[in-house]
Amino acid sequence: MTAGEKKVIDLLVKVKYKQQDTFFLIHVEAQSYTQQDFAKRMFKYFARLYEKYYLSIFPVVIFSFDEPLRAEPKVHSVAFSNLEVLKFEFASIQLN
Repeated sequence: MTAGEKKVIDLLVKVKYKQQDTFFLIHVEAQSYTQQDFAKRMFKYFARLYEKYYLSIFPVVIFSFDEPLRAEPKVHSVAFSNLEVLKFEFASIQLN
């Protein structure tokens, strides 16, 4: 974590790949309101979890707010005119 900054993960589960000796993490985040730069926040969680556990991570968000009735962004990217440096995407379930 960044010095002085503490975050609480909603749900983090370590699971085993079917019939393999390999594990991965499932990170589930519940979001009940619209938040600007939420996808960037999800990337920060992902990066910190990956740095701490060094396992593959499957990120999922459950959006539970009633409005707005539009799909929320589920990608955070960093790009230059000639180079896509990062494209982070997470699964989302939108209950509205």
